[in-house]
Amino acid sequence: MRMKRFSMVALAALTACGAGAALAQDFSAIPVRTLELAENVHVLAGAGGNVMAVSGPGGVLLVDADYVEMAGKQIDAVAALDSGPVRLVVDTHWHFDHVGGNEALNAAGAVIAAHRTALDWMAAPQHLDVLDHDVEASPAGALPSLLIDDALTVRWGAETVEIRHLPAGHTGGDLIVHLPGADVLHAGDLFFNCGYPYIDTAHGGTIDGMIANVDTLIGMCGPDTRIVPGHGPVGTLDELRVYRGMLQRFRDAVAPLVAEGKSLEEILAAKATAEVDAEFGSAMFPPAEFTHMVYLSLQGD
Repeated sequence: MRMKRFSMVALAALTACGAGAALAQDFSAIPVRTLELAENVHVLAGAGGNVMAVSGPGGVLLVDADYVEMAGKQIDAVAALDSGPVRLVVDTHWHFDHVGGNEALNAAGAVIAAHRTALDWMAAPQHLDVLDHDVEASPAGALPSLLIDDALTVRWGAETVEIRHLPAGHTGGDLIVHLPGADVLHAGDLFFNCGYPYIDTAHGGTIDGMIANVDTLIGMCGPDTRIVPGHGPVGTLDELRVYRGMLQRFRDAVAPLVAEGKSLEEILAAKATAEVDAEFGSAMFPPAEFTHMVYLSLQGD
C-alpha cells in the first residue's frame, strides 16, 4: 500500500519536534533540557513526549516518562532539581514515547498512574494504524497500578494537581494534568505544538474527538496559561487556538470527499488540504500521513 513508504518518516516524528531523532537514533546524543514554568514546576524535554515535573516536600510527580532509552537521563534531570525521588508518574496515554521510563521509575519507587485503557493496551502487543508499526507489550514493571477512570485530584506540595480523563481524541485513554495554582496545563498528545498530530485510530482516536477536546482545553485556559504539549515547545492560549483552527480546516477539507465515497488515493490526488499543508505540513507528520488518519477517522463516523 502506498502509505507504507511514509511510515519511517512518521515514526521518527514521534520524537520531540526539532530533535532530529529517529527510532534507530543514538539516544546518548540527546540531552534532557530543563525549563522552569513556575516555582517547583519544570518541563524536562528529551527525545519523546514532553515530561513535566512537579516538586513537593515528599518528592516529585512526573507527567509522562519519555522513551525507555531516556530513563536514566530523565532520572538525572529530576535529581538535579534537588526535590527528592519520583513518587508518582502520570501517563497521559499508552504510547511508547510517553511511557518508556515507567519500568525504571517504578523500580526506583514510583507509582505509575494512567487511564485503565492504557493498562489494557500496554499489557498486550498492539499495532499502530497508518504507521504500520507493531508495539510489543510493556514489561510488568512498567504497567500502571493506579488507574484513573474519570478524574483524580491530589495535593502535591504547594500545588493542587487535577488529573482528568477526556473522551476519545488522540487515543481512547487520554489524561490531561492541570495545575490551576501555577496556571500550567499538560495536554499530552491532544496538542502537538509543531505541526500535524498523530491520531491513533486503532485505539479510539478521532479527528472530531481531537477538536472537541481541544475546545475543552481552551476553556480551561486563561490568557497567561502555559500549555505543555505532547510535542513541541510550551505553548500559549493563542497557539492552542491556532492549532484548533488547523484541525478544523483539515477536517473540513477532507470530510466532503470522504462523504462522496472517494478513496484515500483519490483524496490525496485532489490535494484538498494544500492550503493547510503549506502552513502546517513541514514538521511532524507528513500531510499524506495525517490525511490517512483523518480519512480512517471519518470513515468510522
